[in-house]
Amino acid sequence: MPIRVNLRAPRPRVNDLADDFSDIDDSTDQQGRLGGLVRPVVASLVVGMLGVGVAVGVFTASASNSDEQDLSSVVVDENTPDQSKAAPIDENLTAEQVAAKKSDEQSRETSAGGLQGFGQRGTTVNRSSVRSALDASITNGTTSTRNTRLKADSSKVTLTQAQAEAKEREELMAADVAKVKKEAKRIEEEKRKAEELLKKQRELAKKAGDAPGPNSGVNLGDLSAVISQGGGGALPVPLGRATIGAHWGQVGSWSRYHTGQDFPAATGTPIYAAASGVVSSNTSAGGWAGTYVVLHHANGGSTLYAHMSAKNVRPGQVVKAGDVIGFVGNTGRSFGSHLHFEYYPPGTTPGDVYAASDPMAFLRSLGVRI
Repeated sequence: MPIRVNLRAPRPRVNDLADDFSDIDDSTDQQGRLGGLVRPVVASLVVGMLGVGVAVGVFTASASNSDEQDLSSVVVDENTPDQSKAAPIDENLTAEQVAAKKSDEQSRETSAGGLQGFGQRGTTVNRSSVRSALDASITNGTTSTRNTRLKADSSKVTLTQAQAEAKEREELMAADVAKVKKEAKRIEEEKRKAEELLKKQRELAKKAGDAPGPNSGVNLGDLSAVISQGGGGALPVPLGRATIGAHWGQVGSWSRYHTGQDFPAATGTPIYAAASGVVSSNTSAGGWAGTYVVLHHANGGSTLYAHMSAKNVRPGQVVKAGDVIGFVGNTGRSFGSHLHFEYYPPGTTPGDVYAASDPMAFLRSLGVRI
């Protein structure tokens, strides 16, 4: 029972308190001892129940927070079906129909892969397919850029090479012309002697009649296809066996301009003397002309036949128009099998290429039909 203390009353003495406690009954003392044992047990039970309640509350709060965090951290695509949930299966479908449905869904997912899947509803994009498509696109772009650069570099290299080759041909041609000019006096004297010889040959021809030369290589019935009706000139290569190529004065891949007339033809095609003349001795024109023949004519002019595969005459020999003097080839500084034909008017030196004039005009003056 509680002890009331009167604060206003005088303090009790120790002896008085002892007397009061001594009055407590022994039975009361035994009940106090039992109560002392029960109170700790009850207190332990209450504390345990409180602990269980707190743990349950903490677990519930933690689970609630976890669900909220997961829901906020997931990006939901309304157009993409949620495959994390189990979809109900129609019990009316057979096993084969269920398998076909699954196969159809997988096919749609596969076909939706790649860059085409972006921005399209009802499709599922495969990340590996997208990466492959991006890699392929980047590779194609890089390849296209590389090819464009290679083409530009190739064109630049080709132009540079062509310019270098043109410069080299110009230098070689200039060196050949310089050598020919040193021989101008000798060639002029040779031309004078050739003119005198041709005059004598003409007088003899008038007495003996107009007959083909010994090296014509053609029958009398074939001369009409080679020699003009007047007998004064012939096409170097008949058009039936050759074509008309680059003409005199044409600007192209030559040093300055084209100095003669080209007749593209197969290697080995016969080449005929354009007019009666005397075969010249060799000059320094062989650098660019390869195997060639020069004929001096009675009017003081000369003709040059370049890039032959072989020649059929010797220096000092007299030939008539239509005689075979050589064969088409591709020797010297040549690009393909053809005859390069030049005409040098009186007062010029054969081989001085930029002194040459239009050879087709010379052929027309001889009555040759072109």
